[in-house]
Amino acid sequence: ADAADAARLREILDRSVGRCRSIRAAVAYAQNGHDFFDRCRTLTDVHLTFYGLLDLEGAVSTSLLADLLDRGPSRVTCRLVYGSFHPKVIWWEGFGSYIGSANLTTAAWQSNVECGVFYPEDEMKSEGIDAELTTMFDYLAEKSVPLTRELLHKLEEVKRALAPLDREARETRARLEKLFDDVPKHKGPTLVLAHGQRENHARVEFMKEWNQTLELLRGLAKEFENMNLRPRWVSADANRTVHFDQLL
Repeated sequence: ADAADAARLREILDRSVGRCRSIRAAVAYAQNGHDFFDRCRTLTDVHLTFYGLLDLEGAVSTSLLADLLDRGPSRVTCRLVYGSFHPKVIWWEGFGSYIGSANLTTAAWQSNVECGVFYPEDEMKSEGIDAELTTMFDYLAEKSVPLTRELLHKLEEVKRALAPLDREARETRARLEKLFDDVPKHKGPTLVLAHGQRENHARVEFMKEWNQTLELLRGLAKEFENMNLRPRWVSADANRTVHFDQLL
């Protein structure tokens, strides 16, 4: 996905207006402020049923859960699955469905590389996809629990309790990520640099070539060792890359 994919999602949301009266979404991770939820907020005649993941890490942001609760049961039904749950499915009933890998997060739709397809409703019916999704959502309705104020308060308490640990974890992660400074990092199809910041393309290309060449030489040296062609003037306990280099 990239910024263009975010635009496609907005296009799907726009085209669905007037073509469906209910939306069912099963997406493990979601955050407030996403286009999907913002647009659903404006559709007063469309009922949203949302299934999200309930975990201690805040898979669904508490601010989003609070917002969904505030919209009231006539507009939103929110249920959470505690345990194994990882789908990314949105069904605009009567219009079509998205099935893919993208969560309802900014990163998923604007920077990550994701994969997904949209099936128009007629294709869903001809391929039996509507029946399969109905079965899935019926299963989730049975295995999930409704979002309540009490459950939201528990999740907010967990968030407060884990905040110091989250800070420590972020600091530890930042320190450990420095171990991979020599590995070019994929920053997504859409990269926005901070004001005045410039990406060092020369360094990125050098590190990429360095790592590829280094591993290639290691592999060739290992193959060379199996050929038993060490030059006589090179000590047997010398690094095998030296054996290979001296032969060349």
